[in-house]
This record gives sequence, C-alpha cells and structure tokens, in this order.
Amino acid sequence: MSNRTTEDIISALYDMVQDARSMPLNADKCIVERDRVLDMLDEIIAELPGELKQSRTIVESRNELINQARREAESILRQAQDQAKQMITKEAIYAEAKRRSEELVGQTQTKIAQLRQAGNEYMDDALRRTEETIAAALDEVKETRMKFRTVTEAHEQRKALYGLSDEDLTATLIAREVSDGVIAPGYTEEALAILKAKRKGGYNVVAIDPNYVPAEQENKQIFGITFQQGRNNFKIGEHLLENIVTANKELPESAKIDLIVSLITLKYTQSNSVCFAYDGQAIGVGAGQQSRVHCVRLAGGKADTWFLRQHPKTLNLPFRSDLGRAGRDNVIDGYINGNEEDVCAEGIWQNYFTVRPEPLTAEEKRAWLDSRDAVALGSDAFFPFADSVKRGVASGVKYIAQPGGSIRDDLVIEECDKHGIVMAFTGMRLFHH
Repeated sequence: MSNRTTEDIISALYDMVQDARSMPLNADKCIVERDRVLDMLDEIIAELPGELKQSRTIVESRNELINQARREAESILRQAQDQAKQMITKEAIYAEAKRRSEELVGQTQTKIAQLRQAGNEYMDDALRRTEETIAAALDEVKETRMKFRTVTEAHEQRKALYGLSDEDLTATLIAREVSDGVIAPGYTEEALAILKAKRKGGYNVVAIDPNYVPAEQENKQIFGITFQQGRNNFKIGEHLLENIVTANKELPESAKIDLIVSLITLKYTQSNSVCFAYDGQAIGVGAGQQSRVHCVRLAGGKADTWFLRQHPKTLNLPFRSDLGRAGRDNVIDGYINGNEEDVCAEGIWQNYFTVRPEPLTAEEKRAWLDSRDAVALGSDAFFPFADSVKRGVASGVKYIAQPGGSIRDDLVIEECDKHGIVMAFTGMRLFHH
C-alpha cells in the first residue's frame, strides 16, 4: 500500500506518459511499461473508494448546507412576510384610526357650530323677549302716567267745576263703593248730602266724638258669657321694622310704608290674619283662618287678582255700555279666575262684551305675576313653618314683617334668605278677636 494519494499517482502516470518514447512513424503513440502502468492503476483503484466516500461526504455536507441555507432563507422570508403583513396591518389600523379621528373632529366641529348657532339663536330670542318685555313695561308706565294725569286733572276739574272739597270728593268715592255705613268725626254739608243719597237714604252715617277715648278693657257677650280683653292700643310705626333677621337688610322707604300699611290693617282684622301690601295700599287680606298658610294662600290669591286686573288684556276688555260697574267687576273676576262661567265662551261673551275677547291664559298670568315683585307681607302672628314664605314668593313677596318667636324661626329665615327676602321680627302679636 503506497502512501501516495490518488492525485500523486495520476500526476506520476501523467509524467510517465509525457516522458515515454514515441512509436516509430507515429508520434501520437508511445511506449510505456505495462506493469508499471497497471500497478499505478491498481493504486488508483485502491484509493478510489476512500476518495469517493470523502467526495460523497463532501457532497452530502454541501447538500445539507444548501438545504439548511434554503430553510434559513425560507424562515427569513416567512419572517419578512409576517413583518410585512404586520406592517400592512399597522398601517391599515393607523389609516383607519386617522380616518375615524378626522371623522370625529369633523362631527365635533359640526356639533360646535350647531351649538354656537343654537346659542346665538337662544340669546337673540331671549334678548328679543327682554326687549319686548321692556317695551311693554315702558308702554305700561306711560299708560299709567297718562291715567294718573287724567285722574289728577279730573279730580282738580271736578273740584273747580263743582266747588267740591277733598272731603266732598272722598264722600263721592265712598258713595260708589259697597258698604253699610261710615263713621267720621264730622262731615261737610256737601259730603253729608252725597252720603245721604246712597241706598235711597238708608245709608248709615255716624258722627263720632273726636275726643272720645275707649275703655282700656273691652267686653263682649256671647250666649250669656262675657269675654274681656285689654284694648290693643299698640302704636304701629317704623320701630317695629328695626329687628331685621335675614341676610338681606336692604329695606327701602317704600317697603317700610307698605309693611306699616299691612300691620295697621292686621291690627283691626280678625285673626289669624295676613295682609299683602303694595304701593301704599292693601291688595290682599286673608283673615279668620285656622292655618297660617291658608291665610297666606287666601291673601295671595286676592293679591294675584289685583295684579292681574292691571294686565293689558284685562284693562282693554270690550265691555258693553249697558253693563254696570258691579257687573263689570264680577266679569273681570270671572275673566281672571274662571269662576262659575267662562265669560269668553260662545253664547256667554255676548252678554258682557261687544267683541269676543281673547282668554287670559295660565302662561300669560304666570308671566305677568313673575314680573311683579317688591310686595310686602305682614302677619299678625309668627310663621310656624316655611310654607307661608314659599307661597308669598309666588305672589312677588320681597318684604315680610311678623312677630317671630316660633321654634322653627331658623327654617323660616333660611327660606327667606334663599329668595333674598328682607324679614323683620316685630316682637308684637296683633291678635284681634
């Protein structure tokens, strides 16, 4: 066994053929030693299995490397494809998110524009209604001023025309109103003549001694039982309004006058009693009720009616000329409160009006009453609950005078503070029995 490799043997064989002598007359052929060539071929044959095996191993290794490389390439390709798909998905998600966000932004901008438009329309409508309300109020003020001037001028004209004094004109006014009699310290001849003509001469006219002083104790008999009580000589004045217990303590002079008017009324009114006052006059009295809030409801209803009589629709009712003053008052009350009959109904309005009037709706009533405030409310006893304050607010109450002394005064004060009401504790009950 030779240590030469197949490559060495083939190289020696090549050299042998290269160095061999050529055949005579034929240069392409040569003479070599047969045995030596055969030996060299045997060596090659002997070496070939190992070489082939090594070559096969190399080929197999190469194929394995190629397959491994192919697998790695395919794996890398799949990963690249997956990443590409993921990137495509992310881009799609991003694109969808961008589209949705743009859509939401557009919708939001549209909504903002709609809200802005609605807000502008609301403000314009509110300002328009405010303008109309102010214009109506101004018209009402002008109309009231004209009426006041007319009344004042008529008063002076009557005085000048008929030579009447203020006393005589007072008698003329009393003669127009429903009453059973009048008591006064004295009368002019003209005033007495006017009053005597009332109720066909049956009107009770009494002259009282101006120097008379009533007894300190008053007695009253009922079914043989004599009730005795001290006369209420309590003087009513601004000193009763000094103890303001609410947060709001702004009490103008006009409110003081109205509260004093209400308290004077309560001094001579059957208890339990409350009185609404406005513009220097009592406009609603609730008396003789078992419940304080019932007094307020009764007085508040009368005050509401008084205010609604000033409504333009009420002032402009087209009454028939043959309808008397008392009849007009009843019709006005029915028009406002809808009592026994609907005075605007077909077949009924013809009895009272020349033209069928438009009804005064609940909404119009509420709007008119809500425009009224600065109403004063006096009570002859304390409010045991806050409900009386709540009812007063519905009729425009802004000022209250009451004795105080309830165990729930704090709740009543709290309710007043909630509505910005000024309330004074008088410390004096004005019960009249």
